[in-house]
Order: sequence, then C-alpha cells, then structure tokens
Amino acid sequence: MRLVAAVAAGAFLASAFPVLAAPAGKPLIEIRAVGDCAAHPDGMLLPVPTDAGGCVARHAIVKGEDFVGMGHLRESGRDFLILTLSEPARRHLYDVLGRQSEKPVALLIDGWVVATPVLWDRIRPASLQISGINPFQIDRLVTRFRAK
Repeated sequence: MRLVAAVAAGAFLASAFPVLAAPAGKPLIEIRAVGDCAAHPDGMLLPVPTDAGGCVARHAIVKGEDFVGMGHLRESGRDFLILTLSEPARRHLYDVLGRQSEKPVALLIDGWVVATPVLWDRIRPASLQISGINPFQIDRLVTRFRAK
C-alpha cells in the first residue's frame, strides 16, 4: 500500500533543502507535528509555510532508526522520496496522527523542512511517498541512507 503525501508550498520547501554539498553519514530524518504558532509559542520551533500557517514542534514523532528504508520512485513523470518505517514507528506515528487528524506534519532531513505532507490516518502505510523534492537530492539521500 502506498501513500502520496500532499505537499503544501512544495516549491518553497524543496528550494530550502540544500542542493550543494551533502553532509557525510546517514541523513537525519524526522517527522514532527505542525501546529498553530499562536497556541504554542514556547513549544514550537520554526514557522512553516503551510496553507493554514503553522509551526514545527520541537520534538520528533519518529526519527533516526525508526526509518528502515529509503528509495526513489519515478511515476508518471514525478519523483518521490520513499520512506519506510519500522512497524513500531508506524504504529506510533499513526497513533499520534489520530489525535490530530488531517493536519500536516513536517518532514525534516538534516534539520531542513523538505515537505509538509498531510498523512491520511485511515490508510496507515509503512512506506510514505513524499513529492516536491528534487530527484538529484533524492538520489543523494538514498545513497547516504544505504551507506554503512
């Protein structure tokens, strides 16, 4: 089962991801909640350009070793970053999302917000398809992820 994540302001977010020199080592991948900046001024980290506005939570819902796979999918002329979660991480992610249904989350890679998809709780796939990222960036991320 696959999920195509709807990306708000994808052009801005993809351009915020550094294109030049990639850091060494595995990419640090995190999914964080996005919430109302005014409601949580002390609990949020940075503004995110979503349709409704919002800020990224300080703490990740899933991160690091929760991601067990990464790939590059080209379908109908579009490129997608494929992220696969471990089963415990998948359950945890969708338990948290169930409490804030149909709100965007922030996908951070190496500290950069690269997408703000809405993950639909009713499907709950283990692999997420994230659009709006440059195909060359996807290839670099996959290579880094698979490096020992």
